Amino acid sequence: MFGFAIEDGDLSMKDGKIQPVEDEYLLCQKLHAVWSTNLGEWDADPEEGIDFDSFLGKDPDEDEMRAELETALGKVSETATITSFEVIKDRSTRKMTINVGIHDGESEITVPLEL
Repeated sequence: MFGFAIEDGDLSMKDGKIQPVEDEYLLCQKLHAVWSTNLGEWDADPEEGIDFDSFLGKDPDEDEMRAELETALGKVSETATITSFEVIKDRSTRKMTINVGIHDGESEITVPLEL
């Protein structure tokens, strides 16, 4: 897989050239884009994204959150699977980080999702 690197929501440029991204870095980049989009938010593809309602509330259901991420992962890669899923809640800041381990071919990556 090959694509263009995205940095801070824009194409990554160096010396006037668009920077490439490939393999697990491209998968990670795609997942960040999909997982940070609310399902139905994007008019061009209303099926892209995750249902943010599954992640909101005082004690969201971890199985429901994982199912949302797996569904979105399947749209990004037909061969990737979730191998680990860790939810870290910081009640003092009311933030949550989900570390998702993903296996795709020969690559094993961890993709953090901060909410």
